[in-house]
Amino acid sequence: MSDLATLYLRQGEEQSANEMIGMLRSSTYDEAEANRKVGDVYFRAEKWGQAATAYSAFLNKAGKSTEVLDRLGGAYIHMRDYRGFQKLIEDYQYMPQVEAQTYEQQIFLGNLYFYMKDFFGGIAAFQGSFPVKAGRCLCSLQGWASSSGSGENRGSYGRVSESG
Repeated sequence: MSDLATLYLRQGEEQSANEMIGMLRSSTYDEAEANRKVGDVYFRAEKWGQAATAYSAFLNKAGKSTEVLDRLGGAYIHMRDYRGFQKLIEDYQYMPQVEAQTYEQQIFLGNLYFYMKDFFGGIAAFQGSFPVKAGRCLCSLQGWASSSGSGENRGSYGRVSESG
């Protein structure tokens, strides 16, 4: 049922997805577990807000689960709900294990690690942001160097690319 609900959501068939989700809820005895399963459906369908709501409902009923906290943290990161992410950390005293996919997410995670006094985690997150920015800058330099007619400029580009 959950795979079919995810497929319906990805195809934009909300009514069919809601029917499957209703069946999933009614076939799961434990309400907290039903919320986790529904959260997983929405998470796989990349419906971040609905996933966050279902995971929050699970946590309210069942208590701390690092697996669900990781997924909820992932949903918050995708929604750019950094306040929600920070509140999650404060409420559960746990740093969700999420993978940052953008420069902004890397910097945000670095700041959070520092806030939690996990300096090694913060440094690692900040270092993870370097290739994102450097790649964008390097592409700009490549375009500039190839469009410039002067050999002097091309030499400067060579020194930058060798050092970076």
